[in-house]
Amino acid sequence: MILEDLHALPSAPLTIAEGTPITPQVVADLSCAVWLIPTPEVQQGRLAERDLLPGVRELYTHLGEEIIAQVEKHEGRTLPIDGSPSVEEITAEVEGMFANALVEGPRATTAAERREMLRYANRSFVSQYLTFFTRPWAQELGDTRDVVIPFLCECADWRCQEHVDLAVADFREPPNEASPAVLAPGHQDEVSR
Repeated sequence: MILEDLHALPSAPLTIAEGTPITPQVVADLSCAVWLIPTPEVQQGRLAERDLLPGVRELYTHLGEEIIAQVEKHEGRTLPIDGSPSVEEITAEVEGMFANALVEGPRATTAAERREMLRYANRSFVSQYLTFFTRPWAQELGDTRDVVIPFLCECADWRCQEHVDLAVADFREPPNEASPAVLAPGHQDEVSR
């Protein structure tokens, strides 16, 4: 399904796909991929911080070991995460690994193009939750009025990293070009300016 979602995206701008199911077998060009591999201590520390059901910690541990084995088998590029570098430092290192691809683009260069990407991401969040709550067993957990998630601020300023906490049910439908932007407090709509 991840591959179907990626193939459904337009060819521009560049897309970064991340997630546990992205293994070397689904990557067409391994030079365009890197796997961030936490050390066992980092992984176990992060899992210990979560309120996991019995057996889930073991499942994640096994899954991590399997991903490492697959990446090594296919000689994929890795970036070890030992907990010492900050998120910003890791981001800078990954950007350095992909510097040529990022320069070559294509990239979203206008506020309207950036807004389109942000809205696509926010719509994807809504779609995922709506799909989840169609399952009969999920309805016991509540509904989209009960689920508050951090949506991306749609101000379209390239420096913005803010989020807006909204109930999934409160996200404006249908979010399109005519819909008001989801804005973090104090942010202005760069597209309408």
